[in-house]
Amino acid sequence: MPERLRSLGIEVDNLRAALNWAFSEEGDAKIAVELAAASASTWMAMALLTECREWMTRAISRLDDASAGSRQEMIIQSALASCMMFTDGMTEESYASWAKTRLLAECLNDTQCQLDSLLVLWAHQIRLPSYAEATELADRCGDVAEGSGNRGAIATANYMRGVTYHHTGRILQAETCFELSLHRDDEATRQSLIKRFGYDRKVDALAVLANLAWLRGCPDQARRLNLMSVAEARQLDHAVPLCVALAWASFNAYLTSPDDLETEALANELVDHAAKYAVESYHVFGLGMQALCRVRRDEGDTALATLYHGLEKLSAARYGVFNWILQAEFARCTAVAGRPRQGLAVFERAKIDLDENQWYVPELHRIRGELALTNNEGLAIGRQYFLSALELSDRQASLSWALRAATSLAIAETSAGRKEAAWRTLQATHAKFREGLETVDLRLAR
Repeated sequence: MPERLRSLGIEVDNLRAALNWAFSEEGDAKIAVELAAASASTWMAMALLTECREWMTRAISRLDDASAGSRQEMIIQSALASCMMFTDGMTEESYASWAKTRLLAECLNDTQCQLDSLLVLWAHQIRLPSYAEATELADRCGDVAEGSGNRGAIATANYMRGVTYHHTGRILQAETCFELSLHRDDEATRQSLIKRFGYDRKVDALAVLANLAWLRGCPDQARRLNLMSVAEARQLDHAVPLCVALAWASFNAYLTSPDDLETEALANELVDHAAKYAVESYHVFGLGMQALCRVRRDEGDTALATLYHGLEKLSAARYGVFNWILQAEFARCTAVAGRPRQGLAVFERAKIDLDENQWYVPELHRIRGELALTNNEGLAIGRQYFLSALELSDRQASLSWALRAATSLAIAETSAGRKEAAWRTLQATHAKFREGLETVDLRLAR
């Protein structure tokens, strides 16, 4: 891929010159549209997303009646929708572009473009998040993929199902889907997806698998998967896969070793890399991770400003997947730093729905319990949140969330009978771990 990019780089000025002429008053609108469609994969491969968006937008304005509903229009709409998604995030405008691309693909009976459209429409719903719609789109993609018989398409559908199951807390099902996607993938179709969109399902699958491994109580395995995801992304030399890998790696590292310098280094690299390529949603996620690192150093006001700046941009980009967990964790860190009322205010301002079915909802309950104790709401209220966190963790098979909830409960209980029962729960949970025994959570539990 780097060799191919060098070859493209040599010709890219010629391409710009040709497009500038074709779109000029002296040029030819038909050639302009044809050349824009033919150049789409080049701009995407070189991660020149802003420039690609400009050319595709100009091409759409030159489409005539003869080009409406054509394969060229489908290609242009697809490239434009991809650029809008990566630069502005999941906006209504980008969703509408992808919905139009899907309709064109269905009319042209283009299986590959149908799959691409379903993939991105699904990603929109994941990021909102809107998991019912995401599940429906993942299943539809599975139907189209099975009908095509293409291994790569089936791998994509399994990847989509894996992400959907992960976000809704079905951890074991998610892991199975990711393993199917990775072990039965087709390298040629994977590379084709990277070439067309600058996006890689393998990097994302490895990154989310790392999070699943941590949830199941395997922090060492999670670290290995993080390293694999980042290494794979660096090898591709594309903007978006490395953003994905660094985002998950920084978050997973924070879960395991929040005070480790590596965690902040990953967040800093994410911010710099995403800003360089104008990948806004991952840039602002990196700002959120930087804020979490800073608040732990008691840089309260500066960190809070950084967090809300990031969250506002995440909201504008319609990227709500991590919104609640980032705000809840920030609230907890603020309370631990000696500002419990401000911590509770941050949590309440986030308007967190504790009844939502998400992979991190047990931790939301636990953090709310900690805030209840530090704000003198009473042990009974805190205990109820901790017990809810334990129940939800067991339902999801989230051993690491269960350990945190059991630890909080054991620390909080004061009466002899309740403390003994809480200790037994903590001991039984701790005994299930076979690795990572020196991580922060396991040391505290011990």
